Amino acid sequence: RGEDVKRVIVAVGDAFIQASSKASALQTSAWLQRLHATYKEFGLSDEAEKISIKLREVGEKAKSELKPISHTMEVPKEKMEKYIAALTKGDLDDVLMRIAAHYIPKKSAVEKQLKELAGEAPIAFLIPMELQDNMGRPLAKVGSLEEDLEGHTVKQMSQNMAIESIFLRQVLESLVKKYPTFENLCVDYLFRSPIFEEDRKSIIGWGVKEYLNGNHMTAVHLLIPQIENALRVLLEKAGGSVLKPTRGGGFNFKALNDLLDDPLLVQVFGE
Repeated sequence: RGEDVKRVIVAVGDAFIQASSKASALQTSAWLQRLHATYKEFGLSDEAEKISIKLREVGEKAKSELKPISHTMEVPKEKMEKYIAALTKGDLDDVLMRIAAHYIPKKSAVEKQLKELAGEAPIAFLIPMELQDNMGRPLAKVGSLEEDLEGHTVKQMSQNMAIESIFLRQVLESLVKKYPTFENLCVDYLFRSPIFEEDRKSIIGWGVKEYLNGNHMTAVHLLIPQIENALRVLLEKAGGSVLKPTRGGGFNFKALNDLLDDPLLVQVFGE
């Protein structure tokens, strides 16, 4: 009977909770996540919500048990200068196209990189990973490479972009020195495309300026909504819909994730 099943599951859950008081925070977090999934599977929403609260509480302790691993890499000045020169030679139109082509992640290249890394360190790609926020709360899980190639691809792309941003910053600083009005030239270049609407030009210009000045938090809040809008314009021009239904019977605009997953935009940008 349903009540008997609930009683047994809750009893087992209570046993896990009691045992977790003597376990490490990392072990407790793992047990609570498994317990939360079990409660959700059997429709025990109230019990699952209580476990969510416990997960938030144990997150900070779990974070303190993690050990950082750091690595230092030095790039000779001559190599950096050569790298920058190769990307910034020619007129600005060619330079901007070259930068975009160089830094935009390519799924096939990342998958190849993962297979090469797995060949060098196979054990690391057999063990599932958990991604946490700054409070130690679990955000996502990445399985083994064989079971979760997509998850590993997203994680590796993010890691690659974090490293490449160091070099991109040097390239952009070089362009700012080369072109005193680089900010305006960059915005004018973008607005040659019909997907950028004229009434948003001042906001985009402001966002680009803040980015170049190192105010990245401000730049993100200014530019991401403009990128979303540009993608919506592109999707409409490609014949797609930019709206999604709401529970109340109305419609909302598709957010960035929904736009990027749209088959028409996948066809436009590729993988």
